[in-house]
Amino acid sequence: MAGTAVDAPVQLSADEMPGAFRRGELSPVEVLDSLIERVAKTSEVNAVAEEMFDEAHDVARAAEARYAGKARRPGRSKASRSR
Repeated sequence: MAGTAVDAPVQLSADEMPGAFRRGELSPVEVLDSLIERVAKTSEVNAVAEEMFDEAHDVARAAEARYAGKARRPGRSKASRSR
């Protein structure tokens, strides 16, 4: 990895991010904020058709809670996990 996860989260690959999340080096919210900042800096490219940043933050916060062990993954009941 070229830099640290905190220095440049958008530089991490999709394979590297979950490990950084599990180790607590980075959160999904930090990645989203970095991506939104990048979109703002390159707005003249017009690559984002519809900004749904509030909804994206809701999803990122839920993922952050799952990585922190504070929430269950959606769609998995206790019964399906015990089989």
